[in-house]
Amino acid sequence: MSHVLLNRHRYDESIGWCRRALETSTREGYYGWQALCLNNLGWCYYRLGDLDKAESYMGQAEALLGRLGKWSDQQTALGNIGTVRHYQGDYKGALVYYRRALALAEKFQFESSQAIWLNNLAMTYIDLGDPASAEAYNRQALDLQSRLKDPALSAWPVLNAAQIALARHDYPAARQAYQNALQAASNEPNLQWEIHGGLAGLYSAEKDPAHARAEYGQAIGILDASWSELLNDQSKLTFPIRAMRFYRRYVNFLMDGGKEQEALDFVESRRARLLAEDMGVKLGAASPRGYRSLAKETGAVLLSYWLGPEQSYLWITAPGGSRAVKLPPEGRIKDLVDRYSKAIQDGRDTAATGNPAGKELFSILVAPAKDLLPPGSRVILVPDGCLHGLNFETLITDSGRYWIEEATVEIAPSLRLLGHSRPPAHANQSILVIGDPVQSDTSLALLPYARREIADISTLFRNPKVLQREDARPEAYRSADPGHFSVVHFAAHAVPNRESPLDSAIVLSGQDSYKLYAWEVSKIPLTADLVTVSACQSAGARAYAGEGLVGFAWAFLNAGARNVVASLWDVNDESTAAFMKSLYENVRRNKPPASALRDVKLAFINSGTVRRKPYYWAPFQVYLGSASR
Repeated sequence: MSHVLLNRHRYDESIGWCRRALETSTREGYYGWQALCLNNLGWCYYRLGDLDKAESYMGQAEALLGRLGKWSDQQTALGNIGTVRHYQGDYKGALVYYRRALALAEKFQFESSQAIWLNNLAMTYIDLGDPASAEAYNRQALDLQSRLKDPALSAWPVLNAAQIALARHDYPAARQAYQNALQAASNEPNLQWEIHGGLAGLYSAEKDPAHARAEYGQAIGILDASWSELLNDQSKLTFPIRAMRFYRRYVNFLMDGGKEQEALDFVESRRARLLAEDMGVKLGAASPRGYRSLAKETGAVLLSYWLGPEQSYLWITAPGGSRAVKLPPEGRIKDLVDRYSKAIQDGRDTAATGNPAGKELFSILVAPAKDLLPPGSRVILVPDGCLHGLNFETLITDSGRYWIEEATVEIAPSLRLLGHSRPPAHANQSILVIGDPVQSDTSLALLPYARREIADISTLFRNPKVLQREDARPEAYRSADPGHFSVVHFAAHAVPNRESPLDSAIVLSGQDSYKLYAWEVSKIPLTADLVTVSACQSAGARAYAGEGLVGFAWAFLNAGARNVVASLWDVNDESTAAFMKSLYENVRRNKPPASALRDVKLAFINSGTVRRKPYYWAPFQVYLGSASR
């Protein structure tokens, strides 16, 4: 059944059947079937865009098949790993695996497989900018295809021929080859969108933006239909990864054509799609006026980032106007983010030392909007890629101070989602506090200050609902009717899961069922104005293309919270207890969560103690589900 579903391109459905077959074959010692299941799982995850899982399963399959001497299946696994490397942008690594697969296929005369690996080698050389090598391999693939007459092999080398012709500026030949590829791929949606994307590139090269736009639209329509047909949330998270190179080309096409606001609208249409779907929000097309209205209604400057390997962009929308700015390539920005994050994690006082990476990041990411950011500005920003792991408040301004000293910064999953109205806030403040559990996982450190944190917070509210020690169980949260509270606070360990972020867990009390999972949290409705997850890395451990950082911030926004305070990195237990007490003192004074959080951070910065360092005050950020003044 799993193989049938895989061949019908229903990859997320195939995974469940494949897992069951894998369990049976492993238990019974059917190693050949076990290897086949591993390889099929890898292919399903590749098609769904989860490249890390794909390579892991394929690698296990390849090693097992080599030991079993199943050369036909081993060369398939090797080639599949090459395909994953290709989509990761590791073209040289892809060549290594494709050549190993081709060598086995030639040795044992697996001619259909030879055609596939020759085709893939050609495709890789196209992306390496070597059309001569690409054509040499593609000619061999076409010769084999014409001899084998296998319809399953027909489209790919024709698509390669089109791309080679395009690289050589032979536009008539490219157009004919693309049209031939479309005919050959009539039942292959995974290939059709790539062909339409290639045609869009052809028309763009011919200075025909109208036809280019039409082809981009065809490709986007196929991708959107494929995404909508997926049944599993995890599959919808990973699927856009394979399309990111195409999306970036389209954004560059719009920007090069002077369509700055249209590019912004497309970028925002790719963001937080699963979050919006789970919340039952239909996100129609926005408009420049809509974004400016949002800026006016919130009194905020909106900053939306889009990173690409060749060109990145920042769209700035303020009550008084808007514009787009070109930024450096993603690689340069990521290098700076990594260096600056390491300095913070090492406990450096980065402003006092004038950290060069922190200053340069401010110059690149924030300074282009300086004229629209008077002191005290409210800023709502939508990060992308590596920027999800950066706390912008820590960036060092031209005056040598942290940016938080000049602005109130909030993080949003998308600008479109911000305009969505949520149920009215509670008239009276009420709080549900859960934490300080009985230790269930002995591999985790004790939290000696969690009890004090809960006590300090609880005394600030009338009739708090407190679940701690033995009462702090996952089922107690579910049965406490959390949707009736205006504030929900967790003080416990969080265990992030990078491979499957929705399986990240808050560790509570209980013998076996002591984990409250992110996927569970997202299904329990909330109307809270604020949810705080006072735990390590509670914001999330992995950012997905389009969806953003997925973890407990995402899960509680999905459940209906307006604001979520969560952490980017491991936090200090003692300083966090003091931090949270001050946060809720500000909340009780009716300060908005972002302002309440900022005041605590400023107090830490001005404390004259070790807590002035970003490591202590900067892990927590406000994630915004809906915007208001």
